[in-house]
Amino acid sequence: MNKAILILSLFVVIVVCIPLLVYKASTMPEPTGEAYGEIDTSSEPVQVSYTGQMFPHTVENFQFEIEPVATYTISCVVISKRYHTSTLEDRLSPVDLCVVWGALSAPENLEHIYSLQAGRWCSFRYTSELTVDQSYIESHIANMHLIPANENVNKAVKSIKEGQKIYLEGYLVKVFKYGQCIWVSSLSREDSGEGACEVFYVTKVRIGTAVYE
Repeated sequence: MNKAILILSLFVVIVVCIPLLVYKASTMPEPTGEAYGEIDTSSEPVQVSYTGQMFPHTVENFQFEIEPVATYTISCVVISKRYHTSTLEDRLSPVDLCVVWGALSAPENLEHIYSLQAGRWCSFRYTSELTVDQSYIESHIANMHLIPANENVNKAVKSIKEGQKIYLEGYLVKVFKYGQCIWVSSLSREDSGEGACEVFYVTKVRIGTAVYE
């Protein structure tokens, strides 16, 4: 009986556990550096106008054209995350993050903010216990369409979890398909509604102390 149990256990390890571990390893990002100290989400995002050459970005043998219009860095807290897989554009930008920063990222305020993502949209609500006014809230919450610069960044973006503090670096961009502009990033934190999302070509991700490029 004990021998049968041992054989069954070995079978489970070989058939189930090992493939699962291999799959998990293949989807995890590889750290390319290490940072020290806690990510400071109290500061404002840094955006600098940038006139860069358009460059190709290939997804499944299809070539999009990316035009950077500003450099962008943000330290923030993720309040919700949504995956996209259906279309070629979804594979270009597989993850949307709804994030907050500044006073909204403080624990005493975070617990009073709720977000809901549907399609490429993010809506939010908050309770009366929130200690900042509506104009501040609207200018310190964002829905970002992330375009990973490479496969390692793609894995890092997909590994991000709700509630985490993260740092992202890259470019706000326009995206072209067949020569036609299909996405244009917002360049303001003050706008809302259609066109207010950041289309963010991400070249660096920091989660905790791990850096991915």
